[in-house]
This record gives sequence, structure tokens and C-alpha cells, in this order.
Amino acid sequence: MFIKSEHESIKVFISEIKYIEGLKDYLKVNLSNGKYILTLSNFRNMMDKLPEKTFIRVHNSYVVNLKYITSVQRNRIVIDEYRIPISESYKKSFFERINI
Repeated sequence: MFIKSEHESIKVFISEIKYIEGLKDYLKVNLSNGKYILTLSNFRNMMDKLPEKTFIRVHNSYVVNLKYITSVQRNRIVIDEYRIPISESYKKSFFERINI
């Protein structure tokens, strides 16, 4: 998939996306190599491009790749050293999806 960032489109393998963080009008796409891409986009457009089987929305500001989840702590997901909140509105669907 290609992600537009500033004046270029960057090729990204979907399997390399760990999580996506919303920052006002931008999305920060965090990659497995420790780098990230900032793109002027919204979650609706991004979710249309991502496989539903692998990615899940867990908060108004976060989408995670299930493959990279290290652990789940009450209302947080741990991916490497980063803790991602799980909001009440997405909590039930997330826990059903991971069978907890």
C-alpha cells in the first residue's frame, strides 16, 4: 500500500504497520522498523485500506495490528514499550475479538 506523506507516496507493507495514532488532522503510522509516517488522512479512509482480520480500532485515536500486541493490561494494550488506551466504546468488541 502507498501512504501519502507531504509531496511523496511511500510504499509500506501492511504487515509492517504496528499501530496508527490519530493526531488532529494527521495519522501517525508506526512501523515495525521503529520509524513512522505522518499522513494527512482520517481513520475512515485508512481503515478502508487495511485488512479487517488484522487491524482493530481500540480508541478514537488508535488502530492496532493484532499481530504486534505484546500484552493487554486492563484498559491498555502493550506493543513493545508503548501503551495504547482502550476506550469504553471499543472495549467490548476488542475483548471479543481477542477472545478474553
